[in-house]
Amino acid sequence: MESPPTYQQPMGERPTYASLLDVGTASYDQTTSSSNTTWHDVTDHQPSIAWLITVPLVVGSITIVTVIGNALVMVAYNKDKRIHGRVASLLILNLAVSDLIIGLVVLSINLAWITWNEWLGGEFWLLGEVFCKLWLVIDNTASMLSVFTIILISLDRYWLLTKKMHYQSFQTRKRVLVTISLLWLSTASVYTLIAVGWPYFTGERSVDYSKECELDMAYNVYATSVALVCEFLIPLTVIIALNSAVYVKIRNRAKGLKEMGQRKVSRSERVELKAVSTGTNRTSPPVLSEVSLSDVNIVLESSCVNCINNVDDHQTIAMRLDNETGEKLRTLLQKRTKASGSMRVICARQ
Repeated sequence: MESPPTYQQPMGERPTYASLLDVGTASYDQTTSSSNTTWHDVTDHQPSIAWLITVPLVVGSITIVTVIGNALVMVAYNKDKRIHGRVASLLILNLAVSDLIIGLVVLSINLAWITWNEWLGGEFWLLGEVFCKLWLVIDNTASMLSVFTIILISLDRYWLLTKKMHYQSFQTRKRVLVTISLLWLSTASVYTLIAVGWPYFTGERSVDYSKECELDMAYNVYATSVALVCEFLIPLTVIIALNSAVYVKIRNRAKGLKEMGQRKVSRSERVELKAVSTGTNRTSPPVLSEVSLSDVNIVLESSCVNCINNVDDHQTIAMRLDNETGEKLRTLLQKRTKASGSMRVICARQ
């Protein structure tokens, strides 16, 4: 395999690390098409005090909030058993991990870099090519994983509404973990290949790693156009489409609940239930009359929370009954279910 082409310095330019560190013995002369800049001129640069106060303060605050906020999300996931027990919470955890990496590794190093360059009044990268490429791989991988996770969260909400009772058997913990692992592995592999292999595959080496830290691909207009479509436009379109579909389904179910409350049922399918108070200091539960048993799922409010989420909302009535009435209703509905197969009791009693 051929070695990648080396970066060719313009004539008259000697950008070495020694010239940056040994001011007394070396000078930094840079010749461009428009001006000549020496290291002596750079050392005489007066940095903008307003910039040095404002930009590091803003970027530093964003970095701190990003790190602390996502760290708290990870702590909450480990401490709260209810959050830890939900499969969908793995997606929230993965989003927190990717954003935490962005805060700790990407934003912090970028802040130090831009502040250093503003202080010196030039463009310098002192950490070398290897560290630069490693940093860029971490940056792009974590950023794209954050985007992919938002897509997965939107898709999870869509499946929750469309798969109904089959959601829990479909969206398993193993499926989510495998999906997340494959995304991390494939994304990191793609960006590693781009960062390391681009000069070998294309013969292009456009970055001077003594001045800047950037992917060589960034100087290719076709590659950057493809990256814009794949990294931004397509994910944005998918996220908008999924969340729009979720909104439409929720709105339709809300309309279904309203129409169901106003619908008249046939007299042959009416059941009259009386809720009887069992305590002197307790208010009587509401009287339920005229409940259609042919097309309505009845859910009794209880400690069963997840089951309610799996029921088609426009075919659901939620009621709060005392234990005695709830037991009678459960028995009645079980008999009716065996007879017609049209009823499902999700939660049996309070």
